[in-house]
This record gives sequence, C-alpha cells and structure tokens, in this order.
Amino acid sequence: MYSLYNYFLNRKWSGPVWGTAFRFGLRLRAAFHAARDLQGSLFSRAPRAPVHGEAALRKILIVRIDRVGDIVLSTPALRALRRALPDAEIDYLVQAKYSGLLNNYAGWTRAIGWKDIDDASERARLSEQLRAHGYDAAIIGSTATAGYRLAREAGIPVRIGWRAKGFGHTLTAALRDDRATADRHQVENNLRLLEPLGITDPHPVFPGIETESGKAQRARFLAEHGIAPEEKILVLHPGSFSPRVRWAPEKFAELAERAAEAGMRIVLLGSGATERDLVGHIWDLSGRRAVKALDAFDLEGLFSFLAHTQVFVGNSTGPMHVAASAGAWTIAVFGSRYPLDRHELWRPWGPKGIVIESKTATCCGMPWTCRDMPCLREIPAQQVWDAVQGAWTGS
Repeated sequence: MYSLYNYFLNRKWSGPVWGTAFRFGLRLRAAFHAARDLQGSLFSRAPRAPVHGEAALRKILIVRIDRVGDIVLSTPALRALRRALPDAEIDYLVQAKYSGLLNNYAGWTRAIGWKDIDDASERARLSEQLRAHGYDAAIIGSTATAGYRLAREAGIPVRIGWRAKGFGHTLTAALRDDRATADRHQVENNLRLLEPLGITDPHPVFPGIETESGKAQRARFLAEHGIAPEEKILVLHPGSFSPRVRWAPEKFAELAERAAEAGMRIVLLGSGATERDLVGHIWDLSGRRAVKALDAFDLEGLFSFLAHTQVFVGNSTGPMHVAASAGAWTIAVFGSRYPLDRHELWRPWGPKGIVIESKTATCCGMPWTCRDMPCLREIPAQQVWDAVQGAWTGS
C-alpha cells in the first residue's frame, strides 16, 4: 500500500513541467475519488445501522493501518471509548510491525496484526476472521482504502469513518473530511469519530503506561552508556518518514554542539539504514559528544526511554508523538504549511508540547514542488536552542 505513496513522498516535482503535471495529477485523483463515491452512493450505498444504547456495543474494532504517530494520536479516543464502555471488547487492527506499540497505552483488549496490507488474499483471510468475531462497530480512523473494504467485507454493521478516497459510501456514518481546512488537532479529529456513538471527551489525554520490557531496555541502555538514572537527557531525533518535513542535519549538529557546551547529556536517536547514516553524519559534525541510540529500542523500549527523557527535539514524526505521549517536553520543528502537514493537526499534544516554525519564510504551499523548502531551511538553531533551554529549566 505504501510503496507508491512513499515513492512520491521522497521525490521533488519542481519546475514548470513536472510541477504542473504533479498538481494536475492531484486534481485528477480528487475527481476520481469523487466519481467513485458518487457511483457507490447511487448503486451500493451502505444502509444506516443506528446504535440503540451502549448495550449494543459489545465488540468494537478500531482500524489504524497507518503509521506510528497515527496510532499514538488515536489513543486519547481509545481512553474515551473505554471510559464510556468499560465492559466492551475494544480491538485494534494495526500493521503487525506496530502491534507492540499498543502495549504502551491502556484500554484495548486485543491487537490484530495485518501482515501485508497490499495483499488481496490476506485481506480476504482477515475479513473472514473479523466476520467470525462478530464486531458491532468499526471506527475507521485510517483513510487507507483497505480499511474501508475490510470493515464492509467483514459485515460489521456500524462503520464510522471519514468520507475520503471515494469510499464514504461504504460507511454507515460518514464524517465530512474537513481536516485539511479545520484547525483541529488529530487527537480531536479522532475523537470526532466517536460522536456518532454519542461519546465525547472535552479533556483528552494519552493513556500511556510503561511495560516491564520497556523499562528493562531503558535500564540496559543507560548502563551501557554510563548514564546515571537521575541524569537529565536531551534527545535529538533528526529523522522522518519524508524529507519534506526534515530540518537540516547541520542545524541539529549545531544544536548538539550548543547543548554539549552547556553540559547537557545528549542522545542522538535513530533507526534503520537511512537514519543510521543521518545520525552518524550529525554525530561527526557535532564533535562526537553525543550518545548514539541506533536501533537501540523496540517500540516499548522507545516509550520507556522517552518517558525518562527531559527534552525531545525532532521533526513531525512518530517518535515525536511517542515522546509527547510519554510526558517529555517535546519540541517539534515544522516547516510545511501544506494543509495536511500543518502543526495545527500534528503538533505535540499536551501541555509540554512546543512548536518551532519559521518566523520569516513563506511556505510554497506544495512541498513536493518546492525546490529547497525555505520554510524549514530558514529556521535557525538559535530559535530551537532557546526553546530547549526553556524546557530544560522548566522540567
């Protein structure tokens, strides 16, 4: 599912020819989705299946077949759902590689891992499994088309989600997808999906918990690198799933130099081959005065380590949201004002979240067609350093 998506995320389509072609492609895609939804509404619209009281909701499926950050930001809604329905089964459908992440958040009953979200036979097998379990409702937070298809093919009577990708007609309660224009955080958007069930929460918080496995990984890492348990830690995470949201490595290196000169204990966090090279580059540029944490934790360990962290600095990524949910001061560097990249949707949620964005540069509005992303390039290290100092002394 994500192979083609990632291809576009990691490329530029600038210039008068490619830029125009890319923008035209986006409009063509929107028209195709609208036509598909209209056709579905006319010929195969899902019948409405109202819920008659909380007793009707015994088994609920939350569909989140997307990324780490999306799953994390769905957990305040999980908390609200659990508080409203304390005796219900609440299961999560996630990519199998992310199922361990859920162990850091209380309130769910069972995690169902999807092994291959591109494989039609796997979808057929899983839809039969879901049908056999007899779910009463599905909360489809992900707009991946497979999630809509799965819920419908599994015969789940109440299907709530966004009217998106041309699949709104498959839902029994389709919410207008205004996330690109409304200034609601994704935590609040996820809670909106519960409104058809009559469930709200005016004060959403993360239901974060540490696991024994996570604590053990943290203790082992601290011991291996000679970090005392009482030491305050500054974590720098320079990676991201897409280059278009990535602050320059030279700026991270400058930030690390300033922190080292101030006597802070610094950890450079990364995972995978791409981030390994990136972290190594920053480590060299900053005089090798930081501790490298490369593939040091699984998702449970990451949560526990970040729960022990005083200040986290990173881009708009999954680990940034894990840090916020774990209670660290979380400083997130934002550049793009593309409607679905904005910090209004993706800022670190909670009282310890801080957004850094350019005070001078104007966003080009379409990061794929922007040559050099001045909205990110022009954010100085000093601006982030000021925020780090404030959070460090306030922690």
